[in-house]
Amino acid sequence: MVLPPDQPFQLRPAPLRFSAPAPAPRVAAEPLWQAFEPERIATLVRQAVELGADVIKADPTDDLDDFARVLRIAGGVEAVAVFTSWGSDSVPLCDLALTTLGPVTMVHMASAYEMPGGERVVEHFAARGRVVDIPPSRTLDETVAWLHDIGLGCDRESETSRKVTNRAKGDKGTRWAVDNGVAVQVLGMRADETRARASLFAARGPIYAARGLTLACPMAAWSTVDVWAYSVSHGLPWHPLYDCEGLGFTRETLSNIGWLTTHGVTSGRIAWLRRYYPDLYARITEEWPHLRGLG
Repeated sequence: MVLPPDQPFQLRPAPLRFSAPAPAPRVAAEPLWQAFEPERIATLVRQAVELGADVIKADPTDDLDDFARVLRIAGGVEAVAVFTSWGSDSVPLCDLALTTLGPVTMVHMASAYEMPGGERVVEHFAARGRVVDIPPSRTLDETVAWLHDIGLGCDRESETSRKVTNRAKGDKGTRWAVDNGVAVQVLGMRADETRARASLFAARGPIYAARGLTLACPMAAWSTVDVWAYSVSHGLPWHPLYDCEGLGFTRETLSNIGWLTTHGVTSGRIAWLRRYYPDLYARITEEWPHLRGLG
């Protein structure tokens, strides 16, 4: 069944609280019929695919096995990949994808300057699905030299800095997707992260075409509290950096962006790095001594 454009597929969590286990977010859509009929819907979806439909939107069902079967018929799990950073948003994103679709491929674009200690998160999801690491395009030394050439993010205009990083990630992810027959990239982007993302989702919705692929952002309407309530209530692991609260940072405001980036430098990120990761602080201030005044 193909839904009208004004009824986009999107996961919207119910109000969640840390004080009690919360239900998993559900697909927000008004049903077009009273009962979900798996055989009838599967037949309709198969016919739509044969007729050349690119995106098929179906009503939700309480039985995730039925819903996953319809999605497999529509495009196949092999054509879907979840792109993850193993940060706080990636944890519920991967869990939702694995619960709904089964053993999907999770793609991690590795960085030469990742925060250490995330092995438990990777092991948890590798036991449930396929994990692919795309190696970094530069070694750590090459990255340091490149940053000396173009300047640290905090030393550049913020918009320019974002464009440099996002473009590099987007190009690398797109190349991998195309080379591996992936048609749908599932991302953990949320509208409340930046004004740019809020404007993007307002204009294009949580599922849209870009770079020759379909990008799906099922957590577009989630808040940071929703993200953490889901992970806590479902007993999911997270990177230990999120337990390093203090100096004005909480789980909700900490970010798994890597130690060599200077995002949040004016909000105390360097001082936080000095307290909890002194070796990494020493490394970055050795290369850029002017950062010592911020830590």
